[in-house]
Amino acid sequence: MCHLLYNSLADMATLSLLFILSGFWLFYQRSKRAELPKPGKWEVYIRQNKYWATLIGISNLAIGFIFCLMVYGVGSGIFAYLISLVMIASLVVILAPLGYMNRWSIGSILLLGLLLELTL
Repeated sequence: MCHLLYNSLADMATLSLLFILSGFWLFYQRSKRAELPKPGKWEVYIRQNKYWATLIGISNLAIGFIFCLMVYGVGSGIFAYLISLVMIASLVVILAPLGYMNRWSIGSILLLGLLLELTL
């Protein structure tokens, strides 16, 4: 059973992107300079509890790194992780102040990516 779980998780590049996105988004939310149009309840909670946001953000980035290593191998995994982190960080910094980074848009894009990854 554990072997099946490892093999199915090792093929999921979308999960690594999800963890990288959530980790960077948590760090972005706890920033004092982040300009959000109207922070919701979850964003206010993150900004009030910076210790837990930092802890969860670091763990999400580490899990995303481990998934990249499992999917692509060591050398390619480190490179893919850095490229994914730069790409996601750029998108978050550009799209979050405009209000395009909400849970529905992120969830629909990640669900589409997961469905494409499973079917192709």
